[in-house]
Amino acid sequence: MKIILDKITERQKLSITKGLLDYQYIMNNWKKNDSDFQKVFFDFYLKARWSVLGPENRKAYFSTLTDAESKNDLFVILEALQESMQYQCKNPAYEFSIGSKLLHTREPSLPIYDSLVRQYLSEERDIHFWWNIPNNESGAPRGTSTLNKIKHDWTILCNWYKEFLNCPEGKEWIRWFITNYPDYANISNIKMIDFIIVATTG
Repeated sequence: MKIILDKITERQKLSITKGLLDYQYIMNNWKKNDSDFQKVFFDFYLKARWSVLGPENRKAYFSTLTDAESKNDLFVILEALQESMQYQCKNPAYEFSIGSKLLHTREPSLPIYDSLVRQYLSEERDIHFWWNIPNNESGAPRGTSTLNKIKHDWTILCNWYKEFLNCPEGKEWIRWFITNYPDYANISNIKMIDFIIVATTG
């Protein structure tokens, strides 16, 4: 559904308000990486992947968050998670979504690959993602690897945010966010857009 700023409901605004409290806590405390932080982070970002994030995998995930070797490179992070997390299957997954959330926490100027963001961009912005879609449906060339699908999607996601933030509509969204949430005007513009999309999609 098209997002019209003056049609955003009070309930949707409230969901942004609640999310901002957790988000600010996460951004202020991620370097501590203690049990309180991990609980807030898990509830805010990781519940959808609870089935693969048992105690050992949570430990591996949060170790990667503060590991200096992870750097601010999505694909270094994805490889590190794939190597350190334990899976039942022989071919462990690349954790694109939760990897991007880890990366965004380290570098908030980079976007998050989230199911609701993907849904909005696919339905309203005619963005064609490849990852997690069969090749004959995604438009990806036959034989495209999972990692190359992720690289394709990451590139178009970053490019969309860059273009949107520089266009009049994107600037209008930022003004709306700062007007409604002035205490959070310091968060990245990318996360402001993310909050609006997530609150109004699905």
